[in-house]
Amino acid sequence: MKKYGFNLIVIVLLSFNFATAQYINPSIKKYRIITGTDQLGELILEENNNSYKGFISYTFYQGKVASSRSFVGRLLHQSGSAAKKETVIVKSELADSLSRALMLKLENAGVERLLPCNEDPQCAKLNFLDGDFTVFNLTINGQSKLLEYAAIGYPMAKYPEKIELRQKVQNLVQICIEDVNYMRHFKDARSKLKRGWYYICTRGMDI
Repeated sequence: MKKYGFNLIVIVLLSFNFATAQYINPSIKKYRIITGTDQLGELILEENNNSYKGFISYTFYQGKVASSRSFVGRLLHQSGSAAKKETVIVKSELADSLSRALMLKLENAGVERLLPCNEDPQCAKLNFLDGDFTVFNLTINGQSKLLEYAAIGYPMAKYPEKIELRQKVQNLVQICIEDVNYMRHFKDARSKLKRGWYYICTRGMDI
């Protein structure tokens, strides 16, 4: 009986821990947007009980980019360096007023109504060799959804999309690009790094 009782307690505790880990506060709304362009980083906007905040998160890798000019050589260097070199994540904060204005603009432009690419007949038919993705990770009413769209270019005028869903995605990112001074935030993130060599994908920087 003692053994069964002990097992039951363990199961209950494990179940409680799992449920706690899965819980998402329904009062928090969060937009996480990755454009596929490394220097734009990951834009994170959050609203909690009408209080807004936001920042851009950049992931740097310590070390130098491979001097090999071949695509395969650079690819092998990057995959190996990402595993061996230290990853440095730096955040550059946005003004609360900008975070609020941007979240409202994105909401009005339909970010919360986006469909996954595989649920749109025209988008689902496309195949790309380009590995860059525009990613929306949305948390709304206690539920999270991940949306990925391959090979969307920016700005819109230079890389016009013909499919309506991809046009919506492009328009949402264009709103971010127009409202956020990405260059200033990237420089701010770089200034927080210790002196040394860093790279984002294939771009090396001596800090």
